[in-house]
Amino acid sequence: MFILILMLSGCIQGINESIQQIQEQEQMLIPQTNDVSGEQLFVDKGCFACHEYNTLTCPSLEGLNARGTFLGGKEKVSAENLAEWLRNPAAMKPGTTMPNLGLSEEEINKLVEYLLTK
Repeated sequence: MFILILMLSGCIQGINESIQQIQEQEQMLIPQTNDVSGEQLFVDKGCFACHEYNTLTCPSLEGLNARGTFLGGKEKVSAENLAEWLRNPAAMKPGTTMPNLGLSEEEINKLVEYLLTK
């Protein structure tokens, strides 16, 4: 009986260690926003699909900062305006095809920083 208890104890400990290793590996696979650049967010959130490959219906973002305006010249390019746009596109332009991506403030700040380099 004592040997059986020792064997079970060893199995349980092994299972717990395996679970811990799996959880650590899963954490490594989950992108940590703190470590992701605005450019990487641009790719990860799918922004590039429209703004680089579908510029017939979505505006190219190349030269955005140099143009000085966006939304058909209605809004000045600024960190504040771009952040407001990313928070809720439909509030600034009802009927827009730009989806609300549900971005965190940290993601918005990183994307704005990136967009201001375009």
